[in-house]
Amino acid sequence: MPLYSKDIFDLSTLRTALLSINQGIAILCLIFMATWPTPSHAQDLFENKPVPGMKKMIITPTEPQQSEKPAPQAMVPPPPESGEKNDPPQQRPALDLDKALIKQAALKPWSYTKPALANTERDLDQLLKDIESHPDLASPQILLLASKSLFDHGHKEEAAKYFFVAQARLKFDQARWPGDLISTQDEIKYMNSGKSGDQKLPTTAHSKRKDPQAGLINLSSAISPDILQWTLSDNKRFLTAITAAQEWDEATAFGYKPEYNTQTPVPYKHWADILHHTRSTYYTDLINLQKNMQKFKGRASGK
Repeated sequence: MPLYSKDIFDLSTLRTALLSINQGIAILCLIFMATWPTPSHAQDLFENKPVPGMKKMIITPTEPQQSEKPAPQAMVPPPPESGEKNDPPQQRPALDLDKALIKQAALKPWSYTKPALANTERDLDQLLKDIESHPDLASPQILLLASKSLFDHGHKEEAAKYFFVAQARLKFDQARWPGDLISTQDEIKYMNSGKSGDQKLPTTAHSKRKDPQAGLINLSSAISPDILQWTLSDNKRFLTAITAAQEWDEATAFGYKPEYNTQTPVPYKHWADILHHTRSTYYTDLINLQKNMQKFKGRASGK
């Protein structure tokens, strides 16, 4: 039996069909080649060049932005809660003594920030604002406690200034309120009780003054070592501190009422002379102290 039959496959018809298929393939190839880019066009594609009929997409590389660090700022107390910005204290002119000295009956107590409780930057800011707004009411005790709080929290320049002002004004207060005279006879009798005759003290009555500033003197002694050591360690720092203190002191009235019983004061008519003497003596003693410290350092270093 033949592999194929003329009834099933007509060879002439098959040849005609194959020819038609080959012609169709050839036509398709010609159309495809006509639309395929030429070598130059292909190179343009790889070189990211525009090709007619195509929109070029350009990608611009972005550089990573460097984070800018804020410039360091000086440590200053933040503004108060009200949002107001405190202006730095302005240097005030020196007061005449007739305006600086207030009679005892007109003195007023401090009723603002408690300086010993100021332990945050906001509290310290408010303390500075209160002192500079009411400088005449800042007693030596207020200034001593403020200097302690400020120094402990890094505000050493302001602390040194207020400390020296406090000491200068304490000297003036000791002179105008020296304390009342008290008899020591009862005290001697108490000490002689229970002692034999040869051990007893003389009972001759004499008087001594009761120092009303004793508590403040002890407070100043407790605060002074750290502040004095920091200030006296640098000559320029020391001169800056005492100059600022003297300017502040001379520009501020004495309107404060002390926190202790002042007892009997020296007559008001003598206060101006007392103030002039205590001021000049105090600042002169400070200068001499600094000079002696410098001499001691020079000898210790062999210079």
